[in-house]
This record gives sequence, structure tokens and C-alpha cells, in this order.
Amino acid sequence: MILNKIIIWGHKLHSHTHSYIHDGFFKAFKHLGYDIYWFDKDDDIINFDFSNSFFLTDGLSFSSLPIRNDCFYFLHNVNGHDKIPIERKLIFQVYTHDCIGRDEPLSGKKYHYCKPPPHNTIYFPWATDLLPEEIEKNKTNLDKIVSSKDTIVFIGMTHGVWGIVKSVCSKYNFKFFSRGGTFDKNSTRNVSSDNNMKLIQKSLIALSFQSDWQVKNGYIPCRIFKNISYGRMGITNSSTVNNLFDNKLIYDSNIENAIKKGIMFEERKDKRDIVIYLMNEVKNKHTYLNRIEIIKWYMKEHMNIDL
Repeated sequence: MILNKIIIWGHKLHSHTHSYIHDGFFKAFKHLGYDIYWFDKDDDIINFDFSNSFFLTDGLSFSSLPIRNDCFYFLHNVNGHDKIPIERKLIFQVYTHDCIGRDEPLSGKKYHYCKPPPHNTIYFPWATDLLPEEIEKNKTNLDKIVSSKDTIVFIGMTHGVWGIVKSVCSKYNFKFFSRGGTFDKNSTRNVSSDNNMKLIQKSLIALSFQSDWQVKNGYIPCRIFKNISYGRMGITNSSTVNNLFDNKLIYDSNIENAIKKGIMFEERKDKRDIVIYLMNEVKNKHTYLNRIEIIKWYMKEHMNIDL
């Protein structure tokens, strides 16, 4: 099978939380020089040549996906994917603790697993939306980042645990500012990738808190990678996330304690060295370029397909 173009299918930017995953893959594939397109069911594709395409999509977009005998499909949370022969698809899931002891760990890659054929499945965490050179630029400009003294900023959906964050902010007279998480591409609350980064850089501290289910099951969100790549210290309530970074993050299962630790960290003399170390970890291991490397490895190693 010769694949000569990449098709991201569904969830145009800001229309769904998964749109940011699609955006990360789109940016990375484009950076690598692939011929890449991003369509959804509302686009006029009647005259588009889909032959020999690599499709990347998810379950909510699958029903409108063009299914062809000359294409390959990279599928996330798709029911009914049995319509596609096993030799023309690869299933991908985010890592959770369910993988441990059940699936094969990828050598040298923490929290990356796979199932060889006939299962054709890989598991990995999400990633930052920045490219390595953009992270390197943030490292160079790290001393120029001036954060707020009284405002905590969050980009994404504020539910569950974020009610606790708001209460803590009220208790200590901090302001809480949020944007994004709308599932509406026309909302005025949406922010561009660049403004997302700038707002997080201006925040008093950069938080990446998760729900009880996510913490218990070891889900690793893209927010932790983004915050660190933007030049901020990682702050989490998940021991799994902390372990991914060899326990070098600010971690506490108690939200208030984690916030207080994060504020105290901003006064440490070794702050810059720690943040630079973590930024290098993200740059070298947790961009969408890294995730594409794993996809290409699996397809070559287990399916004899070059992408």
C-alpha cells in the first residue's frame, strides 16, 4: 500500500475537545512535509481524490468517513470499525492503567503500549501542540515571561475539580480567568494556540488538574504537556502524571495544597533549572512528532507499510 496524503477527518478547530488533538496532528504532519488536508462532513469533497490516503479520525466523526479499499485508517474510539479490514486500520487509544499487564509496553517509552496484529492497537498519552523548535524558543525567552501576581488562568472545560480551584482562589483573594472548552467554533471564548500559550504564561501558576476518574485510571491529559512546553512548572493532582516526569512535578492530591506548593515554587532560586529540564523532556518525548514516530514504527514493524 502506497499512502501519499494525510486526511484529518472531523472536529474542525474549537468544535469539540478532540479538535485540539486533530490540530496537533495536523500541525505535526504538515511540519514533516506531508500533503495534508482537514475535512468534515460539511465540506464539499465531491471532486477530491481520496485515493491512497491515510485517514485520522474518531468515533464521533466515523459515520461520515469515506471508506475505500485503497486507504488506511487510524481510528480513535470507533465502534463499527469492523467495516474496515484489519490490514487497513490501526486503532489508537490514550494510555490508562488498563494497559498494565495486558498489553505490551514499548521499549524505553513510559506509558506507551501496543497490541501486535491481529489487534493492531497502540496506546500513548496526548502531547503538546508546540513543535520542538517552538519549545526551544520558549526556553530562550524563559526569563522574559512575566506572570501575574493575583490571577490564575485556565484554558479548557471548567467542571468538577475546577469548582474547588475557584473556591481556593476566592479564599486567597486570587482572580480566576478561563477561556475555551465551548464545543462551539464560533464562541468568543475560544483562543488561538498562540493566545493559549500567552495566557498560560501570564498566569500566576499553570494548573493541570483532573477528575477523580482520570486520576484513578491514570489518564494523562495534553494540558500538562502544553503548560510545561509554554515555560511553566507542571502542577498536577495525578500521581501517574507526576511519575511520567520521574516525580519532578509539583504534585498533591489535595487541590489547595497543590496550589500553595505551586505559588511557593515561583520563589525558588532553582526554578529556572527545573523548568528547563521539564521543557526538554516534553521537547524530546511529548510532541505530536513523537507520536507520529510511534505510528510509523508500528505500521512498518507490524504491517509492512511505510507512511
